[in-house]
Amino acid sequence: ITRARARTSAGSSGTLKRNFAPAKLFLSPGELKKEVKKMITAFGPQRYIANLGHGILPNVPVSHAKAFVETVKECAQKFNIFFVVFVPSWAFISHEGTKTTKN
Repeated sequence: ITRARARTSAGSSGTLKRNFAPAKLFLSPGELKKEVKKMITAFGPQRYIANLGHGILPNVPVSHAKAFVETVKECAQKFNIFFVVFVPSWAFISHEGTKTTKN
């Protein structure tokens, strides 16, 4: 099914969710931002959930994960949409922005 057809079928009251391929988090931050914006605009921003397909892989650079989250946040503000980002239980990003592992 095409993205346009999915949006048409869902209508204004239906919510769509698109999984962003975790491997794309290895793209440069600039390319990553382009891909995130492309994903969101392709489905239409209304009633939309941006999601990572299988979470964040352990070796993804923190700056790339931040680029994903920041781009979704920018689109959320622009289009007035809600977003949630889940981080795997083995890792979290501290206030200083460093990747830490739970013991």
